[in-house]
Amino acid sequence: LTHFILPSGTQDASFAHLARTVCRRAERIVVALSEHEEIRNVCQKYLNRLSDYLFVIARVINSNHAFTDIKWLPEKD
Repeated sequence: LTHFILPSGTQDASFAHLARTVCRRAERIVVALSEHEEIRNVCQKYLNRLSDYLFVIARVINSNHAFTDIKWLPEKD
């Protein structure tokens, strides 16, 4: 990828994007918790890979429905 992809598309893809955001939130919580408690590294890795998988699933769903990804482009001054 050369650009960020905005979460959008079909309803099913939107659900996958939503699940990905929940997964990312859980990952941040695990990282914060690991500063206070011993957490197995595999937990953080799993959540990271799961969110990657959900991102790909959303893109595949959109592709199967001929929905073109919306690229995020920074505003120029």
